[in-house]
Amino acid sequence: PLLKTLRKMSHERTNIYLCVQIRCADSHSLLLKKALKYDFECVDCSDEFRIYPTCGFGIDLECKLLHMTVKKNKNSSKRKKEKSDSKMNRKKSKTF
Repeated sequence: PLLKTLRKMSHERTNIYLCVQIRCADSHSLLLKKALKYDFECVDCSDEFRIYPTCGFGIDLECKLLHMTVKKNKNSSKRKKEKSDSKMNRKKSKTF
């Protein structure tokens, strides 16, 4: 449900930072694999914890910081046009 919700609320300029503890390597691997299915690119930026002194908890708790963005889709402009056309058709059908 987490990835589905994040994807529904995201667009091509969305930046998500997800802090996770890897308690089960298989579950973490599954999260990364499913993230791809939801068109997310994930980059491990855990080194950021070292840069900011207030983020020392991330190191202490052995957290991973994932930076997630929505993959740019070749058809995204086509989809936007189709959505726009669909909205226009609905408006036209509602007018009397």
